[in-house]
Amino acid sequence: NKAIWYPILYGLVLTTRPKKSGANYARIWNRQRDESPLRTYARAQSEKLTEALRDLPGVTVDWAMRYGNPSTESVAKRLVAQG
Repeated sequence: NKAIWYPILYGLVLTTRPKKSGANYARIWNRQRDESPLRTYARAQSEKLTEALRDLPGVTVDWAMRYGNPSTESVAKRLVAQG
């Protein structure tokens, strides 16, 4: 019921949650690279997997984001262009 939910949502949730979430996110943000933890870990996994598979011919490792950058589409196009 909107009459019950909207006051809770707009009066409490949306006035306190963004501030709290922002503060929590600031604590885990990668300031050195100025990027989110998701991006940091995706990059690190890609680098380690690249190293682990470096002796396999024809194997290329990269990383992408379904939402955000680098996008899955842009990375897929780049990999196809590389052959």
